[in-house]
Amino acid sequence: MLTELNAEFKPVSGTKVYILKT
Repeated sequence: MLTELNAEFKPVSGTKVYILKT
């Protein structure tokens, strides 16, 4: 799941931390 979201929010570097936080 993390990989899927990561690919969707690839252009955003701050999203990486946000996804991990959630």
